[in-house]
Amino acid sequence: MNLIARLSLCLLFTTPAIAQSPSQPADRDAAVERMLTDFVEDYRHDAMARPLVFGVEVRDVEQSRWHVVVGEAGEVSLHAGFPETPAAFFTTDLETLERIHAGELASLTAMGKAFSSDFAPLDLDVMDGFQPGATTFPDLIAAAFHFWTRGFPERVRFGDLDATRRIHGSNATLFYYQEGFRSGYFNIQPGDRVNEDEASKSNPFPTLLIVTKGPVAARIGGEACVIQAGETIFISPGVTHEFWLDESADHHAEGFILMFGDGA
Repeated sequence: MNLIARLSLCLLFTTPAIAQSPSQPADRDAAVERMLTDFVEDYRHDAMARPLVFGVEVRDVEQSRWHVVVGEAGEVSLHAGFPETPAAFFTTDLETLERIHAGELASLTAMGKAFSSDFAPLDLDVMDGFQPGATTFPDLIAAAFHFWTRGFPERVRFGDLDATRRIHGSNATLFYYQEGFRSGYFNIQPGDRVNEDEASKSNPFPTLLIVTKGPVAARIGGEACVIQAGETIFISPGVTHEFWLDESADHHAEGFILMFGDGA
């Protein structure tokens, strides 16, 4: 599996309102620099920061490309333009950057996908000629959360639809991701069908579904069932699973999902 496919966050079932985006090109460039400077200054105090160089592209502003250098001694610096040595880079737009900066949208939620080919408002790409090292994947995944999540302790807001995106056919907020572990919140509305696509019905690693509000209809390993609020179900690797609520349902379902083990 290539680097970008691995970095696609295929998790099953992201503060205050932000000001309107600046309209003038110079104002937009300055707004991006201010926000990236805030992320960099916060990252200097993050115990999870790892030595790394990565780019940032904000597609809809004039001065669209920057790069961040994280040194061995915890120094973090922001520079205009992409680095001379090819690197991976985060790509986004001004509105998404503003929402992440305001704490309105979690960075991993902005990156969430059902399939690697799906669009995500915050995504990863690589410069031509980029050669990943042995720690590239875990280092970038760490930066995907820790660089873009400011404050101490780092917080992710969940529980309302404004903090979610549509992933796998339902609303999701992604919490934390590292090799061997994924976690998030789901909110299934009437008419939603989760994992309806045959290609997304199973995973090569275990899944734990925790339902806090229900009931929700499910088909696990081909067997129809109903999962009640206050129940947890374990789904073994390779077992198909899908969830839904009929359009006539008078409630929504919500809860948490944990994925773990090799390949997660």
